[in-house]
Amino acid sequence: MERETIDVVGARTNNLRDVSLSIPKGRLVAFTGVSGSGKTSLAIDTLHNEAQLRYLEGLSPFVRQYITQRNRPKVDRILGLGATLAVDQRRLNRNPRSTVATITGIDGHLGLLYSRLPGIGAAPAAESADGHLTTAHFDRNTPEGSCADCHGVGGRWQAQEDLIITCPELPLFEGASPWFAKWRSGEHAFVPALAEKRGVDLGRGGRCLRSSVTACCTARVRRRSRRPSTCRTRMRRP
Repeated sequence: MERETIDVVGARTNNLRDVSLSIPKGRLVAFTGVSGSGKTSLAIDTLHNEAQLRYLEGLSPFVRQYITQRNRPKVDRILGLGATLAVDQRRLNRNPRSTVATITGIDGHLGLLYSRLPGIGAAPAAESADGHLTTAHFDRNTPEGSCADCHGVGGRWQAQEDLIITCPELPLFEGASPWFAKWRSGEHAFVPALAEKRGVDLGRGGRCLRSSVTACCTARVRRRSRRPSTCRTRMRRP
């Protein structure tokens, strides 16, 4: 019969002094107290660490060698403890690839779990050489698991050519583009040299430029602006 409580006996982690208590399951439980009273030591360093250790003990030695080892909390015994998920008080270092799974550290465990489950279907191109899924297929930071389009970021950066060449009837350096309206950086030296190499007359209107020159200019401005593809509603015309 499943226990209805989580029973902690003799917890001595950090500043805890032989703390024993019963925590009801299926309810929202809050630990309150002044700073340094042991709230985090009980919830994170005792209960969560013990649950993580019990989970890791069920994995093979080969898998455990790639997972950071944890120290067992100082406690006599904990009964009725199941799987836990902890969001602690550390400052988060977010990046475009951050999710709840990566912040809480369960992304690697989920990938390991899914790769071991039978009957998980996948496209033939996403399977490994032997036809089976591996943990790499569930990791966005690997070639097997990342999106070939966004590379795991969740979006694409793309320049809008019509926002660069705003007046295509004018020459490039005479009002065709706000990017080239003023003497800024290397574009004024880069574009004429490229146009001379490609045999393009920059005195003609922007719409008459060869597609090869337009593509090169767009790629160079894209590296500078780093604007997302949704920048159409954000950029203002100078």
